[in-house]
Amino acid sequence: MFKCKYCTIEVSPENVAKHDCFINKSEIFIDDDNNFFYDEDDFAKDPRPEIGETTDDYEAYEILDESYLEEENEKPESLHFTGSIKKSSAMWTKDATLSLLSLYEANVEKLDHANKKTKLWNTISLGLKSIDLQYSSDQVKWKMNALLSKYKSCFDNNSRSGRDYQTFDYYDVIDEIMQKNTKFTATSSVRSSNPLKSKNTPVTNLSPNNNSVNLNKIGKSAYKEKVNVSEDKLSSSPSTNSSKDKTNATPRGTGSKIARQKVALEQEWLKHLKMNEVKAKADAELREKYLIQKREQNELKKNYLRLRTEELEQKKELEMQKLKSKQRRHEDILDMMKSLRPNNAREQKKNAYDSD
Repeated sequence: MFKCKYCTIEVSPENVAKHDCFINKSEIFIDDDNNFFYDEDDFAKDPRPEIGETTDDYEAYEILDESYLEEENEKPESLHFTGSIKKSSAMWTKDATLSLLSLYEANVEKLDHANKKTKLWNTISLGLKSIDLQYSSDQVKWKMNALLSKYKSCFDNNSRSGRDYQTFDYYDVIDEIMQKNTKFTATSSVRSSNPLKSKNTPVTNLSPNNNSVNLNKIGKSAYKEKVNVSEDKLSSSPSTNSSKDKTNATPRGTGSKIARQKVALEQEWLKHLKMNEVKAKADAELREKYLIQKREQNELKKNYLRLRTEELEQKKELEMQKLKSKQRRHEDILDMMKSLRPNNAREQKKNAYDSD
């Protein structure tokens, strides 16, 4: 339960800027007892209005959600910055928030590392102080983290679902910053992995409740340049002006993200089947060639074995013929020797008889 510290009336965080005790107060804080209070020095400059007094400025206020006030273990770097760090939530007007985003866009490219942003917060705080917007570096960090977290939540929701579309006043501004500065997009926890189409939405058309921007109060040249660049883009592309009048409805049916994913998956599957068919055909051709080569090799082996067998048979016949010829010659010699032996014996006997 939240209460006003001065009148002890129960006040909700959404309506605290409309409460009579906090009208025209630049900074509103919350103590440990959930009591809203404002800076006493601010009261001396701008005294509290009487009960019943109204003003139109409260419509431009918004409150930073306490769930995003997370302390980071970052040590402040050496900058010429003096100011007390408020550990309570500060009031941010729409003009101040747009100035914050303009300074963030102008200085985010100077980062050396996506997770070391202390110098960036100090630089943005000094830039806001130069246009009479008193915010400390921690308040700048908390507000920017809250905006980036809200942007991430909407971006991831819109990427997953095509029916439950979410947005907020500064979604297009932050999305344009993310599209331009892709240096730390891959390592940042704020940006999702799914890409989003770039939008040429002018800064003056981002908030439906505040179409006119109080440039005298902002007084920042970076913001003016942003507005001029956006208007030049719109004037150079008439088709963009006509498209902005239409509702940015998320495509459904065959044009939805799920349908596109299904079509892409089917195409990949057909491509896979076609590749498998080509591969199977190539394997069949290689197998057929291999079988033909094996058959040819077997035929060659058979011919070689047949020729080798014929050669061996011829050699065997030649050997048999040689052996037979030797046997016949040997028999002839024996016959000749047998025929000569008896004649010799008779002659010897006859010679012996004559000598007697």
